[in-house]
Amino acid sequence: MSYRRFTDSQGTPWRVWEVVPSPVCRRRGVRRINVVKVHHPDRRKLPDRRLDMRRSRLFFPETEPSWLCFEAGADRRRLRPVPDRWWLEDEAGLERLCTLARPQSPAGANSTNA
Repeated sequence: MSYRRFTDSQGTPWRVWEVVPSPVCRRRGVRRINVVKVHHPDRRKLPDRRLDMRRSRLFFPETEPSWLCFEAGADRRRLRPVPDRWWLEDEAGLERLCTLARPQSPAGANSTNA
């Protein structure tokens, strides 16, 4: 993964890096609940408790392309597809790519932007 810093023509310092998504398994996390088995007619019978990862917000399909993430304070932008050899661009080239990137909502906010 490449990482760069640059300052745009307005004097704003930016960080830019490539994000390469991968599937995430939620079962690896620590469970903080106490499981109490209660009889219920709709209760699952199989011992497999994994979630359907296609419905999880942590899942990235194998075909999901990578993207460039631009960040300056609370301003975050995403550019896809990733341009070839983007890390070799000068500051003007990185600023041009940044202007092509789509703004993203702040971290932690629910968003459907991709």
